[in-house]
Amino acid sequence: GSGESFACSASMPAKSQRAPVVEVVDDKALSYTPGTLKDIRQSKYLIDLGGGDQWVDWQRVREAAPPCTEFIPQPDSIIEVRKAGAEEVWFEAKVKSVKGGYTVAVFLGSGGGEEIVEWPHFRPAYSRVAPARSRPPFVKQVFQLTDSRVHEWFKANEQRVVSDVVSKSKVLAFEVDRDVHQIKLLGAEKACATAKMLIELHGKHVGDMARVHSEREQLSAKLQHERERLTASFRLEFPVDKELIGLVVGKGGATVRSAQKAAGVDKVEVDPDGPRVVIVGPSQESIEAARELLEFVSRRVPVEQEQIGWLIGKGGRTFKELQEKTQVTRLSIDKAAGQVVLVGTRTAVDSALAYMDTHLQYLSEFEHEARESERLRRELRGITLQEDDEPAAQSARGKGRGGRGGGESRGRGGKGGGKGGRESAAREAANGTANGNSAAQVNGAAPRAAAKAAAADGDAGGGAAAKPRGGGKGKPEARNGDAARGPPQEQHANGHAAEEGNSEAPSRESGGGKGKEGRAARD
Repeated sequence: GSGESFACSASMPAKSQRAPVVEVVDDKALSYTPGTLKDIRQSKYLIDLGGGDQWVDWQRVREAAPPCTEFIPQPDSIIEVRKAGAEEVWFEAKVKSVKGGYTVAVFLGSGGGEEIVEWPHFRPAYSRVAPARSRPPFVKQVFQLTDSRVHEWFKANEQRVVSDVVSKSKVLAFEVDRDVHQIKLLGAEKACATAKMLIELHGKHVGDMARVHSEREQLSAKLQHERERLTASFRLEFPVDKELIGLVVGKGGATVRSAQKAAGVDKVEVDPDGPRVVIVGPSQESIEAARELLEFVSRRVPVEQEQIGWLIGKGGRTFKELQEKTQVTRLSIDKAAGQVVLVGTRTAVDSALAYMDTHLQYLSEFEHEARESERLRRELRGITLQEDDEPAAQSARGKGRGGRGGGESRGRGGKGGGKGGRESAAREAANGTANGNSAAQVNGAAPRAAAKAAAADGDAGGGAAAKPRGGGKGKPEARNGDAARGPPQEQHANGHAAEEGNSEAPSRESGGGKGKEGRAARD
């Protein structure tokens, strides 16, 4: 019987209740009357038995028996039974017989007698399985609350705390003092220790919650203030490439902070999921200023291969100047794609594009000037070589014509001492004309065509101009003076023309009367 009672009582959890129950023992009647433990004073317990408070010696008080499920008692076992008419008091009894769900119990106390009872009017004999005690089973402990906010919370939530602490610690009494920051505990020492632990945990979380609540209230007020301010503020947002978010934020957010301070805006938010940048400020000017500092873009500008060297400059000088003047963040050449890559704020990139466009405008002009300079150098080299060759050519022509002159003198009876002398005089006259001397006046009645032929002969270095055939007196004349003052190309062309024209001039002057003279002219 005792084994059954122990097993049953141990299997049931303690009941959570607001007013913990103890039972006061009557040793004569062997009865157990339930009551409420209200206080402890040394070895005395103050018990409320329903009819008033009584101070009872601790040895007469036990903890109330735990609830139990239905069980079938065995004959001769000891049980506790509630008598008819005394529903709250339990009496020890011995089982006489068990039949058909009914149990015949004989009471062991001073009152004696027997009754037929059924479940739930009997239970195991808890006193027979509970251990004997040499000291009071219950103690009184007071737990001080140092935080007034926790005390107020315990007072406002006492039912919640009592239900939790009592059910888990099995203390018999838990009372929050309404005036003093303390909690009174009544129960077994281990139960009170567990209750203290739970109270401390409640207090810790209550304190944390109080701080969180205070912060929440502050945040709520700040949020309301921010909403009101944002309602009256200016807002701007713009997209940004994901690969450029790092430039927008800067190391440790330095770029954002710098822009926010420089522009005087209230808020700069970089949303990587957009990705986008949101700016809020007190004026349109401030948010635009912040955007100018934070809107990073990347541009690829197609360029021709022949333009790349011009853009980079000698030793990268042009690129360095471009970056310094426009403040672009990154500047590079993608040779494979034939593109210039620009990265920086939109303002900086736009400035760099304008710089490049203007710089490239001068590429064709510089190339044209370089080509012209090279052409002039080649032409100058050609003229220098021609001038170096001219003295030798003139010497060869003088000797040949001197010989012809000798032959002409013989054919004409030795007149004039040969043509070589006249050619020398004619060259001097032609050189004077090319140096800017005024054209010689033609005197006499000689035909104009003869004078022109003589002048052409003089430019070609063929000798002095012949006197007109009509007996008039004339002077040597160079009619190609204008050509001599013109461009080198024209001078060369005129010289060749004169030489070609002069090749027939002696035959026209001789009139075809002298065979040797005509052959000399053709030679």
